Amino acid sequence: MTRDEECINSAGMPKWMVCMTGNRAPVLGVFAVLSILGAGIYGHGIHGPFLYDDVSCIVENTTIQSIGGALKTFGDPNALSSGGFNYFNYRPLLPVVYAFVYALFGLAPPAYHVLNIVLHIFTGLALFLLIRRVTGGGNMVAFLATVLWFIHPTHVESVESISGTDDILCGLFLISTILLVLRRRWILALIVYALALTSKELAVVGPAMVFAAVYVDRDEALPARLKAALLAAIPFGVFAAAFWIARTSVMTPRHSGSPVQGLTDVFFVAPKVFLTYLRLLLFPVDLRINYFFEIVHRIDTAFVVGWLAISAVAVAFVVALRRAQIVAFGLAWFAVTYLPVSNVLPIRALAAERFMYLPFAGLAIVAAVGIAKLERHKTRLVALSVAIVALWSALSFARVHVWNDEELFWKDIIAKEPGFAGYQMYENNLALYYLNAKRFDEALALFSKLYQQDSDNTRTAHNYAQLLLMQKQYAEAAPIYQGLIKALPNNAVVAQQYTFVMGQVTEPAAPDPGK
Repeated sequence: MTRDEECINSAGMPKWMVCMTGNRAPVLGVFAVLSILGAGIYGHGIHGPFLYDDVSCIVENTTIQSIGGALKTFGDPNALSSGGFNYFNYRPLLPVVYAFVYALFGLAPPAYHVLNIVLHIFTGLALFLLIRRVTGGGNMVAFLATVLWFIHPTHVESVESISGTDDILCGLFLISTILLVLRRRWILALIVYALALTSKELAVVGPAMVFAAVYVDRDEALPARLKAALLAAIPFGVFAAAFWIARTSVMTPRHSGSPVQGLTDVFFVAPKVFLTYLRLLLFPVDLRINYFFEIVHRIDTAFVVGWLAISAVAVAFVVALRRAQIVAFGLAWFAVTYLPVSNVLPIRALAAERFMYLPFAGLAIVAAVGIAKLERHKTRLVALSVAIVALWSALSFARVHVWNDEELFWKDIIAKEPGFAGYQMYENNLALYYLNAKRFDEALALFSKLYQQDSDNTRTAHNYAQLLLMQKQYAEAAPIYQGLIKALPNNAVVAQQYTFVMGQVTEPAAPDPGK
């Protein structure tokens, strides 16, 4: 028997009226709370500039300047950005969404920021409805889990970064797909799932999520539950396979760019990556764009503790499967959505906060169930909940402030990633910020420092040379252009600037008095 049938039997009305919507007050209340939290945490960041991947994905991407052009990305994924940002991704729905925003607001950053915030709020609302459904109508657990997930500081990257729309869209469509499946709206569920797949490749885990949700939702003997869950998941498995075939047919084969190569790397990297995420989820401080560590084949403390933590989660799932299925559902959700970003499969980053947008929803369920055990001690329950919400909201608010200030953004990365091999790239971006802000002295000082550190870096050298050219410091620019013309002989811009600069520093020869 499904929970739909239970509601019809117990209440004499359809499930969508009793269990899905039930008393409308909680649903409207949750929407109001999420809207207030969204505005309070993210509202002061809506005027933040286009940063990082936003530039190639939106600002420099002429594809989004028309709906027709954006639709071309379904057959040509490389059209997503001018800088080749999409060479490793197939997310054709993104440029279509951006094209609609562009048609209405052009390149006004607040419009794109508001879009992400609104989508994040609706994703939270969908998550609340789903958790309430699988918990049998428990408003408290669903509400607490939703709020914990919604305010978590690791989500700032997905929400505040304009190019993070893919994370939010994928989450919204995946959760909505599961809700529609549980309501037996199969055709609509498949349509929404197709939107999830074209938002981000992570949606291929959809069949496993559908299986877990249907299994928990049904109250029948084990064989019947397994059969129902499997039959529900099969159509989505077919959709996922078709998507991957289509993706492969239009993508240009490329090296994955993954720092993890081979099973040996996976064996030693997996526990450290897991510990990184565990620390971020429990203690979300010292947040950053990238998390790097040296890949070494050595059994050390992090290796042992990491594998113990992974084993503990696996054991907890097995135990919960018999005693607390909602907890098991939360752990299954985490495992299914975490696996693709765990470096078991080749990805281009060891760890990133945006990867936790969906996985943390599963752990939020587990955390909410644990906190709800204090129901008999309401004072402790309220105190603990308020403390966590206040702390995480404050941390998220502070993190949004970093994303809202371009100078602070680049300085934050530079301060936290001094050992990164591409460290100079971020200092170069900071120098460019100074240049665009007409803070020429600071730009010159930083470009000079970078050039002295690595004169072979043509990107830094060209930026430095162009700034010297702007400042009419031709003598200082000349030797840099001489090096550039050798390194980039076919670059028309460099050649033109080189000719001009050399013409300014070369004095005409004195006339021969004998002639």
